[in-house]
Amino acid sequence: MVGKSPIISNCTFKNNTSSYSGGGLYVYAIGYTSPVIDSCTFINNNAISYGGGLVVYASDIASPIISNCTFTNNISSS
Repeated sequence: MVGKSPIISNCTFKNNTSSYSGGGLYVYAIGYTSPVIDSCTFINNNAISYGGGLVVYASDIASPIISNCTFTNNISSS
């Protein structure tokens, strides 16, 4: 969803694996976007490189919001 501002709420991301980044969730926010991740739980996710539970890549004009989330036992090498 390039250029959009999705709202992800009350979700559980559990036991996921990524071969690169964002084992549970990878958010790519560019331009004037404001993706919201609210009241989500990230449990036992794994990424080979970055962000076992969550990776948010945001350009300098994006405004991602992460609130009321819980992260438990997520693993990455970086």
